[in-house]
Parts: sequence; C-alpha cells; structure tokens
Amino acid sequence: MSAEDIIASRAPVYGSFSNVAAKAQAIKMAFFTGGGGCARLQPDHRESLDLIATKIARICCGDPDHKDSWDDIAGYATLVSKRIEKGE
Repeated sequence: MSAEDIIASRAPVYGSFSNVAAKAQAIKMAFFTGGGGCARLQPDHRESLDLIATKIARICCGDPDHKDSWDDIAGYATLVSKRIEKGE
C-alpha cells in the first residue's frame, strides 16, 4: 500500500491532516502556555498530553465513534498513571 493509499483510507476516520494539525496545535498551545504547573511536567507527562491532544483533534475532525481513538487516549493516560503508581 502506498503512502497516498494510506492517507486516503484514513481521512474518513481521522479527518484531513491539515485540519487535525491545526486543531491539535491549538490544543497543545492551551496545554503548554499561560504558566501554571507546566514547568513541572516530566517528559512522559508532556508526551502523553501531546498524543492525547492529537487524538482529541482526530476525534473532532474525523469519526467521533472510532473506538481506537478513545482507547488510545485511555492508554496514554494509563502509561503515566502506572509510572506514577510505581513511584518512578
């Protein structure tokens, strides 16, 4: 399968890349600007929030009933939660 085929097959599920990118970047700007506790975030916190933002953007721009997107959000949050639980 070519890159073009992959892009074409995913657009109905996730929306257009341009729209998702714009929305994801807006969400990330809201997460990481304006002060607050963001300076205390560890790399896994930030990466999880980045990935969750992208998933939220895909849900908003594409198919909101695509179960995998919701499962991924739960998974990224769980990874951080488990690390915190272990005291790492």
